[in-house]
Amino acid sequence: MTNPSGGPAPSPTALLDRLDIELADLGARLARVRDDLGGLRGAPTATPAREPLPSAVPPAAPPRPAAPPP
Repeated sequence: MTNPSGGPAPSPTALLDRLDIELADLGARLARVRDDLGGLRGAPTATPAREPLPSAVPPAAPPRPAAPPP
């Protein structure tokens, strides 16, 4: 497998490492933008803790009690 530049493709580990670094950079950039927007709105610039996203899968229904024997 080759990459678009014609050289050999990076190993999966190297690719994961690079993507991890890029995601960390994007997170830092988004935090700066969020702080700038908060400053423009007059809000505190500290980034609030985010609520966890709701699960896409609804919780399982509790098991039904067994029917009494006839």
